[in-house]
Amino acid sequence: LETFPHITQQADNNNEKKNDKEEQAEEEATPKSKKPQHVLDVAGGKGEVAARLAICHNIHILMVDPRPANVSQTFMNSVLPRLPRKWRDRIKSRLEEDPCMIHDLMEERFSQITAFFDLS
Repeated sequence: LETFPHITQQADNNNEKKNDKEEQAEEEATPKSKKPQHVLDVAGGKGEVAARLAICHNIHILMVDPRPANVSQTFMNSVLPRLPRKWRDRIKSRLEEDPCMIHDLMEERFSQITAFFDLS
């Protein structure tokens, strides 16, 4: 190959292009700091959907319902037992380290407007 330097140069250029494409694909696959997503949950009831979105999907929730909801308790009693085992085990191990984790995450990601709907 020493007698054909243009072949060596071409091979080097192809490797550089391949490395550039690999780096670009890696950058695209790496999660960047996204803006937090927000959901408005109207007539959210006990807050099962809100609890799952807030804890499992890191989404900020504003729930509007006439009755106040204890979403942390709803998560522990209704949502957590129905999660896939892998998620359930991960959350339970985090709760062993920090028993207030669910409450703290709800304080950060969940808020509620208690309002009656008067259609008259």
